[in-house]
Amino acid sequence: MGQSDRIDRTGKLKYVEPKTVRLPEVKVDSESVLPYNKEITVSLTSLLDARLEYTGLVTGKQYVWAKAGSTIEVSEYDSEILLAKRIGGNSCCGGSKDGTPIFQITT
Repeated sequence: MGQSDRIDRTGKLKYVEPKTVRLPEVKVDSESVLPYNKEITVSLTSLLDARLEYTGLVTGKQYVWAKAGSTIEVSEYDSEILLAKRIGGNSCCGGSKDGTPIFQITT
């Protein structure tokens, strides 16, 4: 349809009904086994005989271990940082590569 088809005898534009486009029907599987919002956690045990509190740098969640041997579920995102923490060695604040680990994965 050209521009001339949309102009009436008075020179004004006519309203033209838009064409309806039908999209194919999409079916959604409501019983999907993929948990899209499920958080993956890791069980971490404290090896340090002290009460430890940590706020996850990635998730912002608060984690508390009451004593050595305490095990809690930690977000997989925060677990990497916690497993890298060490005590002793030449660096302060648990950042030494050659120190003793503070946490271990429990299966």
